[in-house]
Amino acid sequence: QTARPKMSAIDEIRQRFESVDEAGSGLVGYEGLCKLYDGAEKSDIDQLMSILDLDGDGKFSYMDLLRVYTNAEQDPTPNAASSPVVLRRTEKRTRSMVADEVDNG
Repeated sequence: QTARPKMSAIDEIRQRFESVDEAGSGLVGYEGLCKLYDGAEKSDIDQLMSILDLDGDGKFSYMDLLRVYTNAEQDPTPNAASSPVVLRRTEKRTRSMVADEVDNG
């Protein structure tokens, strides 16, 4: 069995975003965020949505997600505006699920 090449974190984020952007519009709403972070607590999803949805229209773009994710990686302090603890917590769960899928796939 051939080993799969490792995806960069940015490639992983893009692939996951595109998988929930079913309309291909480049925007994802609350339902898509729930799919993106399947298994996360509702309070975590609500907090993420409030951080990602900058203009209050109920949707966010890939760049919004990347901005928040990048800030969380660069600044480990638990500041909801720049590096939400919830993002790191849900990312850890999601990375574990992705690793399990790759190992078992």
